[in-house]
Amino acid sequence: MTPLFERQVLVCCGAGGVGKTTVSTALALECARRGQRVLVLTIDPSRRLAETLGVRRNLDAPVAISAETLDSLGMSGASLDAWMLDPQRVSEITVDRLAPNRESAERLKANRMFRNVSAMIAGMQEYTAMEALHEFSTAGRYDTIVLDTPPARNALAFLDGPERLERLLDRRILALFERAEHTSGIRRAAAELIARVMTAVFGEKNWDDLQEFFELFAPILEQLRQNAGAMWERLDNPELTGFLVVASPLAESVADCEVFIQEASSRRIPLAGVVVNRVHVGHPEAVMPRELIAARPDLRVALERLEQFAEDEALIAARDAAAIHDVQARVGANAHVVALRDRGAGAAMLSVLAGVGRELGEALDRPLRRS
Repeated sequence: MTPLFERQVLVCCGAGGVGKTTVSTALALECARRGQRVLVLTIDPSRRLAETLGVRRNLDAPVAISAETLDSLGMSGASLDAWMLDPQRVSEITVDRLAPNRESAERLKANRMFRNVSAMIAGMQEYTAMEALHEFSTAGRYDTIVLDTPPARNALAFLDGPERLERLLDRRILALFERAEHTSGIRRAAAELIARVMTAVFGEKNWDDLQEFFELFAPILEQLRQNAGAMWERLDNPELTGFLVVASPLAESVADCEVFIQEASSRRIPLAGVVVNRVHVGHPEAVMPRELIAARPDLRVALERLEQFAEDEALIAARDAAAIHDVQARVGANAHVVALRDRGAGAAMLSVLAGVGRELGEALDRPLRRS
């Protein structure tokens, strides 16, 4: 089995709000530290992390993390690029690449329905993530690509996006939008009838825009299907791809983990491990001795508040420890479970994330005690 940090694609899945983007960045930093040419594809990182990475929406190409930044992290000579996945921009780049000619590409991009396609089509955000992943993974520019998938309660929604898009853009559905002048006989009569009904429903301008959108998009769809199929083969290969689900210790997130683990098993997805992020670590020694409170009556209120805070933290730490034990029981011995303590605001700093990456590397490098 190829070691995790030497695989071509690392996919971080999970619901929103669990620190998935920061974990993805930490993994990318660790891969770069190990000498790989790395690209991290991010989904809407925090403003501070985006500024640190130098990414923003609508960029046409990945941004290289500066040599000075990497030098400051003790990673001289490392190669790390970052790109923020924007569904609209990825769609436009895809159209430019796959349209039969420049005129068709420009007409499609100018189409009003296309400009709203990411909101109009369920699964488009997930699809554009898959398409970008396919493009970069086949270009040969990077040794490792780390993908921060779109946030979803079901961590595998990212994988289902292309299928939902294909159902919507099924050839039989596309046929409904065929212009009457491009057909003949019975099909022409049917197209004229559909046009009258749709014009009444949508209005003439909207119906014309819809027809143009589907007419121009249809030739691209077949290539998109082929790309999705090729990417599926890569994602399904444990020698090439590793999936990590990122969660928090909260009960709802742990339950989401169980769903992911079950679905990963049923789909034969190469699950490498679960990262339980934002874990609280208790400090029993922080509990105030009663003698100190008695000795400083002037500070009694403040000391008692500190004592209560420490006790509350200990309770949260105990809850988190139980959650990690629960996750380990669900995962079994066939994948790693890694707990990362809560870094607070520091999680947006590359220096902190480089340390998190090394921590992840040490944990994920350990051999599994398989059952």
